[in-house]
Amino acid sequence: MSYTVLIVEDTRELAEIIQLILGKHDIITTFTEADGQAAIERFREVKPDLVLLDLNLPDMRGWHVLDELKRISDEEDDINMPKVVITTAYGDPANKVMGKLQEIVTYLVKPFKPSEVEKVVMESLGIE
Repeated sequence: MSYTVLIVEDTRELAEIIQLILGKHDIITTFTEADGQAAIERFREVKPDLVLLDLNLPDMRGWHVLDELKRISDEEDDINMPKVVITTAYGDPANKVMGKLQEIVTYLVKPFKPSEVEKVVMESLGIE
């Protein structure tokens, strides 16, 4: 089985690091986008199993991107809602409550360690 992960991160270096971490697993294919609108378009194209979603993007909030992903997956028969992991520098309680309401899998609070990214992604995808 293979999995697709969409990394939505406006810091290019961090996106590349996450891509390298996940790239060592042959069963994971990654795509990266640096802004919300591009991420929404790529979502339609690649139909990911998991989205790593930054909350602070240059063109819109990550919560708005999440709302759009949900809308698209509800409206289009061939697109399922992926699991979503929020990546943010803000691990405050308000964002965590919002995440629970939005049914995200978990948070990765920046700065995070490579091992944390790998663990969260593998667990989220159900990979042993």
